[in-house]
Amino acid sequence: RPFLTFWHAVVVYSVVKVALVILALDGGLAWADAITNIYGESDKALCMSMVGFWFADRSLRHRLK
Repeated sequence: RPFLTFWHAVVVYSVVKVALVILALDGGLAWADAITNIYGESDKALCMSMVGFWFADRSLRHRLK
């Protein structure tokens, strides 16, 4: 589980986002516009769900013991 999360959520996701930023910059957008257009609400929700999965899940398991 940790390897797959790291691979898909960190490596693949980051590579895709960096590629999108590079394409946006090549298309003439400024850095700020490229970042705000590429990183949206669904990205924030995805990142927060990963943080919740890894940290809230562990703390809840320790609390229930």
